[in-house]
Amino acid sequence: MKITNNFLLLKNVKLFVVGMMDKKSEIKNILKILETILLENDETNEVDTEKVIQKLNSAFKEKDASRYISQNLINELILLAKRIYIKNENNNHFEKSNREQITVAYQGIDGAYSHIASQKFFSDKDYDVLYIGLPTFQAILDSVEEGESDYAVLPIENTTAGSINESIDLLSNRKLHIIGEEFLEINHCLLAIDDIPLGRIKTIYSHPQALAQCSIFLSSLENCKVESFFDTAMAIKKVKEDQNLTQAAIGSSEAARIYGLKILKDNISNTRENYTRFFIISKKPVVYDESIPCKTSLLFATKHVEGALVRCLNILAKHHLNLTKIQSRPRQNVPWEYIFHIDFEGNTNTDKVKIALNELTAEVSYIKILGSYPIKILPGYLKTFEKNDQEKEPIVLEDVKEIPRPEIKILEKKPYRLAGRYYKQDDTLIRVRDCVIGGNDFIVIAGPCSVESKTQIFDTAKIVAENGANLLRGGVFKPRTSPYSFQGLGYEGLELLSQAGREYNLPIVTEVLRPEDVQRIAMVADVLQIGARNMQNFPLLNEVGSINKPVLLKRGLMASIDEFLSAAEYILNQGNQQVILCERGIRTFETATRNTLDLSAIPIIKHYSHLPIIVDPSHAIGDWRYIIPMVEASIAAGAHGVMVEIHPEPEKALSDGAQSLKFDNFKIMMQRVRKIKQSLNTV
Repeated sequence: MKITNNFLLLKNVKLFVVGMMDKKSEIKNILKILETILLENDETNEVDTEKVIQKLNSAFKEKDASRYISQNLINELILLAKRIYIKNENNNHFEKSNREQITVAYQGIDGAYSHIASQKFFSDKDYDVLYIGLPTFQAILDSVEEGESDYAVLPIENTTAGSINESIDLLSNRKLHIIGEEFLEINHCLLAIDDIPLGRIKTIYSHPQALAQCSIFLSSLENCKVESFFDTAMAIKKVKEDQNLTQAAIGSSEAARIYGLKILKDNISNTRENYTRFFIISKKPVVYDESIPCKTSLLFATKHVEGALVRCLNILAKHHLNLTKIQSRPRQNVPWEYIFHIDFEGNTNTDKVKIALNELTAEVSYIKILGSYPIKILPGYLKTFEKNDQEKEPIVLEDVKEIPRPEIKILEKKPYRLAGRYYKQDDTLIRVRDCVIGGNDFIVIAGPCSVESKTQIFDTAKIVAENGANLLRGGVFKPRTSPYSFQGLGYEGLELLSQAGREYNLPIVTEVLRPEDVQRIAMVADVLQIGARNMQNFPLLNEVGSINKPVLLKRGLMASIDEFLSAAEYILNQGNQQVILCERGIRTFETATRNTLDLSAIPIIKHYSHLPIIVDPSHAIGDWRYIIPMVEASIAAGAHGVMVEIHPEPEKALSDGAQSLKFDNFKIMMQRVRKIKQSLNTV
């Protein structure tokens, strides 16, 4: 590691040793040694920290310096060197203009989300930054193009409202470059000049994007109209200036602080995880080192021939460039023709991307590279650009012949199409954050039958996370046989489950009973479960088929495999291809167990369907004593995972305590699962 700022390094080390002034003479000698070594590199102003540390160790021994002080100094030197190196690498890409500081333009005024995103991105730069708020997106880009500002911060998409088309349209015909990206978590708040009941509010102001992102909350207010404003902070400023108790604005808590407004309600977005992505725009492009994982944004127009877009996308796939965004926009002044905006993971400074872009250029009628910039990743989600070079090979058993593909004639007679191998030969992989369901790995979903209290679900989530399970389950709406049984905590329980999942970074799974609850639950849950009793609740199946969230579909108590897959077909037919099948036992004449676990369904379903399938031994057996053997049997049968119920005190559980594992037994189960997986990996 080389440092290109000797003065800064020495200054920081001196600051560190100030606290040891009771050892003045020894400190003075140590600093003199360090200064001598640094001065040797004065001509190049470059320090190789490894060589410096070697020289320091030798010098300390010769001078008989204090071992305690010298070792602490070396440790601090290593930390300082790392910090300075990273800061230099970042700042080297941002050159100052002729003015005394860099100027950053954003749309809006102080307190606007664009202003907050600007401060977040530039906060760690070594330059003084002047932030300038302008009224429109066009104005901030004009400011950069005309040299009045060095950078512009432009919102490009939101996880709730989608792409901001105006931003792409403005970039398409300008000679500007994307040199960075920033993500800002958006916590929309309803703000007013005083604490007033929501029923008194008659008018709400905000930016159109903010209003769209809070549409569900706004629709719940009666006799209240909304009015668009240029910017969220401007809307807040208007409410402050008008001093009207019937007015409110939607904006950030930071803007509320700046303008002295009260927060009537926070987190009013349609979704809990609401982020806006911003582009950092510059007049000059930046070339980043090949070692820095980057994302590239570009625009292209396809030739008007059959399969043109497919060929373009196949080029990216051929070169293993992961596509992260694709959007079509009308070509200006060319009716019924379209330009495509795509983002993919790759650095234009690498040979692989250069070759791919050359091939792509030959296939399109127009191409414009908007920029290549370092990737920023949201917490809790898969970093697809970080590939493990030592990734485990798929398990291959030499003494077992490959399972033959199912006969097409048989499949054509089946009542399902989208769920069958005839439609899709390759296995479906469903990603839930950084967990892949349907691959070679074996996943575990665990949690209580019902969410009963905050302490219960948090204690359970902690055990689930510590023992390596992948998802946290918990029922909040319970379909019970008896109307007098515990029916769940409802949305209060969903909030507790969500909090526990966030606390321990676990995706959550919960059951939905009614079509009208689907959208609201989907705002919070990572996976929606359809219980066995609702396997043929066709309105509910159609509703979950219309959302973009994985659905865990349980087999009905007396459903055949064909009926099971036909139920999945309802979901797939509505557009949602993220269906996880769950074998949870069927009713037979046997009374020793709650149901009979049909493990034969696992290889049969894998033969006829591409959908992943997991097993729920808890509901199948109904007795905790037999859960672990059935988990092991599920692995042997080829299941992609299991879902088990656990509880801190099963004897006090409000539902299904008899089938719930205690925490100690769950730990044993997870140890057995890991042992079997390790054994299979050595085969």
